[in-house]
Amino acid sequence: MADMLPNPVLEPVGEFFTGGALTNNSWISWAGVVKSLSSSLYDEGWRIRVLAAYGRYGFLTDGQPNFANPALFEITPGYQFKTGPLITKLYVGLHGEQHKVANPDPYNKTKNMGYGVKIIAENWIDLPMKSFASLDGSFSSLNTSYQGMLRAGSAYLYPQLTLGPEVQIIGNEEFYQLRAGLFGRWSRPNGSLEASIGYAQDYDRKSTPYASFSWLKRF
Repeated sequence: MADMLPNPVLEPVGEFFTGGALTNNSWISWAGVVKSLSSSLYDEGWRIRVLAAYGRYGFLTDGQPNFANPALFEITPGYQFKTGPLITKLYVGLHGEQHKVANPDPYNKTKNMGYGVKIIAENWIDLPMKSFASLDGSFSSLNTSYQGMLRAGSAYLYPQLTLGPEVQIIGNEEFYQLRAGLFGRWSRPNGSLEASIGYAQDYDRKSTPYASFSWLKRF
């Protein structure tokens, strides 16, 4: 008799994500996982986030072209809060990073392997007319690195397709970059595909197009 009962719908307890981004003189790829430690991924509770990334960027050393390959990892436990339509995730944990410089550069402060404490805050709020706004930010004591992104999107025209503008800032003690563009997200019950394009401006006033993509799978 029990075999004839319908199977309960199991809510996801974690998500895997991967993606990449590029400009005219840099690229980076990443992969990571978030796992709920206490309940469904959609409920309040403890979770842990693990991420690894690798990339390449170009710069000048005494006027000569040079490049570096950054590699990093993050292990950050956190907690998800829910207050009405607002969802907030806070993470605090370990951040390790190394920049392997191709040619000697005495001015590059990020070239050695280092470790620091990283703080991450992610905020999402549902708005009327199938719209949302999100504000994410992070700061690490390693290399005084920081990142922030503001987005607003709507799925009013088609339920699975979200479109909207985005603004980002990325930096550390060596450089910073501002970005402004558009993003699109194709959502399914078990995950999503996402892409964005726009223009970025470095600290030295140089502009470059940028593009990014990501894939997320819930389990």
